[in-house]
Amino acid sequence: MDQSSRDHTLPGVRPSPGPGRGAVSYQSSRDKRRKRSLPGSTVRREGRAISADVLFLDSADLRDVAVAAASGIVAGVTTNPTLLHAAADGRDPLEHLAAVLREFRGGPVFFQLHARDEEAAVRQAAAVVDGLGADSDRVVFKLPAQAAWYALGARLHAEDRKVAMTAVYTPGQVLAAAQCGAAWVIPYVDRARRLRPEGGDLVPALAAAAAGRVRVLAASVKSPEQLVQAILSGADAVTAPWPLLQALMRDDLTDSAVEAFHTAVPA
Repeated sequence: MDQSSRDHTLPGVRPSPGPGRGAVSYQSSRDKRRKRSLPGSTVRREGRAISADVLFLDSADLRDVAVAAASGIVAGVTTNPTLLHAAADGRDPLEHLAAVLREFRGGPVFFQLHARDEEAAVRQAAAVVDGLGADSDRVVFKLPAQAAWYALGARLHAEDRKVAMTAVYTPGQVLAAAQCGAAWVIPYVDRARRLRPEGGDLVPALAAAAAGRVRVLAASVKSPEQLVQAILSGADAVTAPWPLLQALMRDDLTDSAVEAFHTAVPA
């Protein structure tokens, strides 16, 4: 990393270490995760602790965000550059991110740093922290799971920021994400199924590699069945558009059973 990149320290946090920049001890990393864990209780599945926050909204549309916030079933919001660009409709993406945070007060909002190089990404992260103030504590910075970005993930983690490595397809990427201090890895489930059909369901292998060190947030799910299967295969959480999340709450047999009650005993 060159000197100009090292000079960008996020406002309000300590500089990351000198030699081996971004490296943190096991003790400090563990303490940070304890103090800054995402909201929600945990349950145990097959011997490992799992967050009870399993459903996330994948959208930057403020109407979707408002409905999801009121629904009682959504733990957080994920965005990406494409979703933000479409929803912002010409407005500064950071302004729109602030609007998403205002609409969704109850949990984390994922924001992908969209830059060609680390120095530009550091400036963008600093702008988020400076511009959002206390709300920036709820921002999870997404970084592509490419070799060039793990060092920045470690640096953000050392500066007490939450990180997710996105577009994850291999257990090796999961191990690297855990080592750099990422809180989340985000695999694209349906994209992997379409483009690497010979690989089968990628979630079990990623969950095995994660082993509780980092959380698996499955994205790119296209049906309620695919969403549920991702959780059953070991994902800690799933993010999906609002219509798909709505579909989870519906079943014809439920409707007919409720109607039978109303027929038998008019309300």
